[in-house]
Amino acid sequence: MGDYELGYKSPPPSDWPLARAVAASSCFPPVFRPIQIKMAAEEFKNGSASDAERREATSNLRINDGGNYDNLGLEPIWKDHAILFCSDGGGAFDVSPDKGFLNRLVRYSEILYNQVVAVRKRWLMSNFLTHELEGAYWGCGSARERYGSYPGYSKAVAKEVISQVRTDLDQFSEAEIAVLENHGYLLVDAAIKKHVSDFPNLIPAPLNVPYPDWMDENRVREALKDSHKTKIFAAKATSSKRRITRLTSSSSWGTRRFRAPGNSLHLVLVMRSRWLDNRLAVET
Repeated sequence: MGDYELGYKSPPPSDWPLARAVAASSCFPPVFRPIQIKMAAEEFKNGSASDAERREATSNLRINDGGNYDNLGLEPIWKDHAILFCSDGGGAFDVSPDKGFLNRLVRYSEILYNQVVAVRKRWLMSNFLTHELEGAYWGCGSARERYGSYPGYSKAVAKEVISQVRTDLDQFSEAEIAVLENHGYLLVDAAIKKHVSDFPNLIPAPLNVPYPDWMDENRVREALKDSHKTKIFAAKATSSKRRITRLTSSSSWGTRRFRAPGNSLHLVLVMRSRWLDNRLAVET
């Protein structure tokens, strides 16, 4: 926990519940303000800030969604891992006409955000192509055509429907959940088999689509035709037996090489996850 200027608190406090980390990750501006925490400056190590700067910063220290800085979660692992898997759950950058002053204000921030993410994607892809790193990337707009003869949704459906599903504060419908799970499941399977087929300890398993009834693209288009619309104030009923909360994630995984006693080579799978949405029920 931390950054390259303040330094890092590692590991995070042992008395912190998972709910606090989730709450911090849900602090996506400008709707939710950052969570204030109390932590001594001396607890943060190896930062570039001076002792005086560190003391000043920790006098009113707040934490929020790490996606504000690195939405793909790549930076913590790209310097010391050999294999990276990047799952991009962010929405696609759409092409649209000017819609007036207020829309322009939003569009400016979207352009800034998009170029930052695009730079990280290009860096990742260039490292894959030169074999500086091994691994795979998949996103909401990816499709089966990228990987050859693998099952999945077509590029048209991925680009025009699935990647346009809104990112706001309301719950997903049953159809949206099913289609997104299918899409992610099939993309991961295809990407790993195509690009990292020799991944260590990869266990062969039969393809088992989570919701096979939702592979019909005409049905998907009809059910998700309004899924791009923002519905922040819409209320939807939830089942008394199962509460469905909306959670879209962008994550990066990496395998780290290290030497253990006896010089045996081990590969450790490390997961770095970034939650983007702000609806999560925490029950105790």
